[in-house]
Amino acid sequence: MSVDKKKTGLGRGLSSLIGGSSVETETRDSVEVIEINLDDIKPNPYQPRQAIPVSSLVELADSIKEHGVLQPIQVIRDPVESGKYIVAAGERRVSASKLAGLKTIPAIIREYTNEQLAEIAIVENVHRKDLNPIEEGYAFLRLNVEFNYTYELIAQKVNKTVSYVENKIRLTKLPKLIQNAITTGEITEMHGKALLSLNDEQAMIAALKIVLRNNLTAKKTEELVHQIRLESQKSKNPLRASSRILWEQKYSFIKEDLEKIFGWKVKLKKNSNDGGSLIINFSNDEELITIFEQLKKDI
Repeated sequence: MSVDKKKTGLGRGLSSLIGGSSVETETRDSVEVIEINLDDIKPNPYQPRQAIPVSSLVELADSIKEHGVLQPIQVIRDPVESGKYIVAAGERRVSASKLAGLKTIPAIIREYTNEQLAEIAIVENVHRKDLNPIEEGYAFLRLNVEFNYTYELIAQKVNKTVSYVENKIRLTKLPKLIQNAITTGEITEMHGKALLSLNDEQAMIAALKIVLRNNLTAKKTEELVHQIRLESQKSKNPLRASSRILWEQKYSFIKEDLEKIFGWKVKLKKNSNDGGSLIINFSNDEELITIFEQLKKDI
């Protein structure tokens, strides 16, 4: 570790970032900043972010090359390995500094508990919007299970609503396949929320395949889930998309295109045999005549 030490005023520092955190509020009083070898720094074991986008690291590394590390990271001494440190806040700066070719980084040594380490890592990432919905869900779940944080307390720490915290944690109940689809951007969090209401892993995965195959929107996914649940209740069969639902989803583009062209509500239904029906809905006699005249004109 370099012996280069300096004093700096950090303003409100990390506390301004994490709001109501249990971490002691930074003041204008100067704090000691030291240069630590990057090779001596370990990642925060409570870091919820699974991966840092390379593009964002390159951008930060370029800035560091030009201006240096403007804000010191925060570390604690490694309780296991002497001379080593664990990042409390600033893991992106550590990675970007390595990418920029630096050997050391300015740091402030703190004394944080494991609970505080977890809270800082999670709150810092949530405020910077660095986490995807699944990472957020597991981060909140860890605070709840490992450190007995209530949903209300988590919401207070990250400056979100309780329902926001609850919805993110609910995503952790999705099958891993669906969690991965959200993480990679194949579907959105709203898709996942709709699929979760099926409450059956096989049904959720089967529905996901329909969603991906037909490129369904979140709203269309909600409608699909409603269809599956309704049909399952009527037939007392497991929650699976029937051949009728699969057929109607396959040809839903016909229904949607007709609705766009004519402005009418259209229903597409599959019969028990190979046929089906295309139903045009109207509200009154006048609308019926309008539809009739329009169809005559187009023939």
